[in-house]
Amino acid sequence: MLSSKKEAIIFGKRVMMEIFIRIFYNIAMEKSHFGDLYLVSTPIGNLEDITFRAIKVLKRVDEIICESTDKAKILLTYYKIEKPLIHLSDENQLQVIPKILEKLLSGKNLALISDAGTPVVSDPGLFLVKHIIKKGIKIIPIPGPSSILTALITSGLSTQPFLFLGFSPKKASDKKKIFKELFNLKIQKEKPTIVFF
Repeated sequence: MLSSKKEAIIFGKRVMMEIFIRIFYNIAMEKSHFGDLYLVSTPIGNLEDITFRAIKVLKRVDEIICESTDKAKILLTYYKIEKPLIHLSDENQLQVIPKILEKLLSGKNLALISDAGTPVVSDPGLFLVKHIIKKGIKIIPIPGPSSILTALITSGLSTQPFLFLGFSPKKASDKKKIFKELFNLKIQKEKPTIVFF
């Protein structure tokens, strides 16, 4: 009697395990049919400052999401790449992101590029990336030129530590305020090099 109870428990556990494996396998198979989003770094001045891998990806994807279609066309024409372009900006992202998600969920591979450098850093795309992560879609970064690091390594200033703060305020009074706040922060003890766009 005791052994049959044990056998029943073991059998039940095996069945449950098999069910879980099938569920997770089905989820994995469903996700494998999604397209991938490539975050592709582009040149920051010289069109030849781009990786071979970035060019391969741009040639292989189904469509390219870009900040400016005019600037994207300059790069793509230079490398003889013809792909449909999807314009993404801070102003249109609420309308465009659902369409992008639909394409990825249907299995299309897309690339996101900015006008120059690494996408998402002080560019449209962060909101898109957050939505894609929530959907479980694969994001593949394609590293390349970075204006932040280029400025830092040619400045002659310390590269460790450094602090990147995005775009500098436009108004002189706002600039003065932010520099005053930075001076008063505890990080001043470490004296990091501060980088603004």
